[in-house]
Amino acid sequence: RINAFSRSEEKKIKNLKVFFLVHTFYQKSYFNSPKNHLIPQFNETLKKLFKIINKDTEKKTQTAMFVGGCVRKFLNNEIIDDIDIATTLSPEELKEKLKDTEFKTIDTGLEHGSLTIICNSNKFEVTTLRKDIKTDGRHAEIEYTNDWEQDSTRRDFTINAIYMDRSGKLFDPQNGINDLKEKKN
Repeated sequence: RINAFSRSEEKKIKNLKVFFLVHTFYQKSYFNSPKNHLIPQFNETLKKLFKIINKDTEKKTQTAMFVGGCVRKFLNNEIIDDIDIATTLSPEELKEKLKDTEFKTIDTGLEHGSLTIICNSNKFEVTTLRKDIKTDGRHAEIEYTNDWEQDSTRRDFTINAIYMDRSGKLFDPQNGINDLKEKKN
């Protein structure tokens, strides 16, 4: 007997398979995961950073997530040596939260919403979610947003638009996990 599914049914099945695949492999906390290949001093520093960033925010609101190469390397079981974080906080809000803490901020790309955060010789690139208003290819006029999916559409490759929260839950609005498996961009 041959089962015939409509395109929408096939897409739902595919999405369910991806959902179960992701949740089967990544249910454990990112910081405690046996797959966690972060350099050990990153772990404690990142826990502190996420605690500060999430302080005074609603529990159900995702304020910051890992993004880009560190997520890709995590999924490929590679050593993570560079941490990028996306956040709903503006650079000014982030600076205010980190004021009077052990974290130092450096204005590395304010025109794009980016700060470098340093603690104990660990560097993290933290960028506010944004959308491109006008672009000429390399340079873009941006506007901040709180919409993770909207931020994902402006990223250079689908595999760089995979977000992961600190508990290891993945958000993949551009289907980058599938492209990563198929070695596509």
